[in-house]
Amino acid sequence: DALKYAKKAIFLGRMIYDDDYERYLITVKDIIMAKVPMKHRIGFDKYLV
Repeated sequence: DALKYAKKAIFLGRMIYDDDYERYLITVKDIIMAKVPMKHRIGFDKYLV
């Protein structure tokens, strides 16, 4: 589920910011932290560098 949220967030970020990764990186992290339950976050921090 965590990966699903990340993919959705990145997809939305690409639509909104036209694939400018740095601009929506924080938004992706915020969405993941807000929606992914704590038990699913373990081992997921490597995607939130």
